[in-house]
Order: sequence, then C-alpha cells, then structure tokens
Amino acid sequence: MTDNSLIPISDAQAEMATEALKALRGVGSFLSEALGSTPADLVAYLGGDWLRVRRAENLARMMAEAKERLEQRGVHDAPPAPLSIALPLLQAAADEDRDELRSLWASLLAAAMDPARTQHFRQSFIETVRKMDPQDGPALQQVAMAQGNKMDRGKLSAVQKSTGLSLHELLLSFQHLSELKIVDDRPTDYLLTIYGMEFLKAVQD
Repeated sequence: MTDNSLIPISDAQAEMATEALKALRGVGSFLSEALGSTPADLVAYLGGDWLRVRRAENLARMMAEAKERLEQRGVHDAPPAPLSIALPLLQAAADEDRDELRSLWASLLAAAMDPARTQHFRQSFIETVRKMDPQDGPALQQVAMAQGNKMDRGKLSAVQKSTGLSLHELLLSFQHLSELKIVDDRPTDYLLTIYGMEFLKAVQD
C-alpha cells in the first residue's frame, strides 16, 4: 500500500480519513485475512478527501458480504487473495455503490480467496464485472437457470416479467452480455459461452 505519512493533510482531510477508518474497522480482521493489510493501509490507498469515506463504506459492505459468502461455504482461514487480483478488484469495487454490482464484487473477492476456486480465477473476470450494468445480472441469471444454459427467444416475455425489467432493458442486457463474451446471441436463443460458464463458477454460490 502507498505510504502517505509524509504528505501534509488538512484537519478536514484527517477527519475524513478517520471516518473512513471507522467504516473499515468492522471488517478489519477480515481485511487482514483477505489482503494481508490493515484498515489504515487501505485508507491511505483509497485517495483523499470525501472519496475516502465513500470508498471505504463501499469496500466495507463488499467485504462483509464476501466474508459471509465464505462462511456459508465453510471456508475458514483462507489465504489472502493474490495482490495481482486484489488491487485491481479493490480499485473497481471501491467506486461501486450499486447493490447488484457490489454483490458481484463480493463474489469475486470470495472466489479469489476460496482454495476451491482461486486456481480457476481469471483476471478478465474483474474487467467483465467492471463493464457490467446492474440489469445484466438478472438477464444472465435467466440464461444460467435455463435447461442446458440455453434460453429460447420465444420465452422473452415470460422472462421479462420474472426479472422486473422492461423488454427493451432485457434485450439491451442480452446484447451487452454478448459483447462481454458471456452469452452467445443466436437467432433462436441465447446460449451461455464457455467463458460465461467459467465466470458463473466464480460468482455463483
């Protein structure tokens, strides 16, 4: 982590850094377990001013969810996530306060720490989630739940009702998932790609 101890800061900045520390202390032990770091180290890494607090709050919520996922799988004393994965993941997740996408970041962090999943983790998963919109998750879930990971286009109306998305939103999400190489957008159906299958292994419980 970057050492900012020699950079002069104002009283307001110091107060904000303190608030950021408060947000992270709730997951302090898990933070050390996940990244081999401390809340103070992470606050220094998050940047200055009010963004520290917002980012710390986002990360605290994300890490709490990742911890819960690991506990549900019975994973204890997991090794820290590799820095090559943890740093870009933190950078992206810190700026995300939308619940649907924060949940995906939590799933990725848990996968990076889970001995049963970490060896299958790909750096490209981080960039994939970075590019996803909240509406893409429900659309992807529908393909994943379909028999043979293949969803018939004729079932779009029924699927649309179950996701709570408009038909246009659903179509846009399938188009976006196709651009992300997760779903194959075919004339008669939507099919989960090999990359999509591996991605789901990381983010699904």
